[in-house]
Amino acid sequence: NPLYEALVSKNTGLYSAEPASLSPRERQVADLVAQDYADKDIAAALEISVRTVQSYLDSISRKIGAATDTRTRRRVITRWIERNAA
Repeated sequence: NPLYEALVSKNTGLYSAEPASLSPRERQVADLVAQDYADKDIAAALEISVRTVQSYLDSISRKIGAATDTRTRRRVITRWIERNAA
């Protein structure tokens, strides 16, 4: 997707390795969360609905043990991405 590529290519914090615990799509969502993109912007970049983004965030949260509180969840996902950078 060109919009996703444009969003992530302007950030030097890209990760080449996909941690086994997240699907490739979950990793894309997590990368954009770590870059502080809003759910609606993630949805547009990945050509999915906002509700689907939220479902991915729920799944990511379960897999990495993040809280369900939205603000806390986004911080935990960001830290997890940073720790799992290649």
